Amino acid sequence: MSLHRFLSSLLPVALLLLAACGDDPKPLQADLAWRVVCGGAQGCVNGTPRAILAIDGEKDHAIACDITDTGETYTLAFTATKKGDAGYGLALRSASFPKAGGPVTGASCVVTMTEGVNAYEGSCSGASPSEAAPCQVTDLLVDDGEDGPEVTGTVFCDGLPLSSAPLDVDRKRDVVGPTGSGPAGFRFVNCRGL
Repeated sequence: MSLHRFLSSLLPVALLLLAACGDDPKPLQADLAWRVVCGGAQGCVNGTPRAILAIDGEKDHAIACDITDTGETYTLAFTATKKGDAGYGLALRSASFPKAGGPVTGASCVVTMTEGVNAYEGSCSGASPSEAAPCQVTDLLVDDGEDGPEVTGTVFCDGLPLSSAPLDVDRKRDVVGPTGSGPAGFRFVNCRGL
C-alpha cells in the first residue's frame, strides 16, 4: 500500500473523531439587576440601578458560575463583575438548595456586593434578613432554558455590612431589585457543572 493511499484511508477516521468531539461549549451568560440603597444610613445617597447582561469576557465583564451536585441538593457559587474604577459586582458562594428548587438551606451561604473599591459582605439564608444573615436568597431553580441549562433565583439584603467597617451602621447597605424595594433577580446560563 502506498503512503498516499494509507493517509487517504485515515481521513474518514479522522473526520469521525472530530465529529465525535461535539460542539464547542456554549458561553456562560449572566443576567442580573439590582440597586444599592441606604436603608437608614445617615449621609448616604441611594445608588443607581446596576445591571449585568453579558457573556463572560464581553463588555468589560467577568462572570463565573459553578453548580455542584451533592446528591439531594445543588450548591451554587457565582460572581458577576463590571470591571473598571467605577466597577460593581455581585457574588454568591456556598448557596445550597434542594434539587426541586427553593430557598437556600444550610449556614455557609455568603453574598458579596461591590461598588467601586467598597465591598459589602454577609451571610445569607432562605429566611428573612437578620443581623446574623442580612441576605435572603430564594426561588433558586435549575432548569433547561432556551440558551442552555440555567439557574435562576432572587437575593434581598437588609443591612449588608461594609467589609472594612462591619459594625458601622451608617456604612451598611441594602440590595434590592432595580426598581422598588423587592428582591433582585438573577439568571446564569451554562454554569460549569450543569
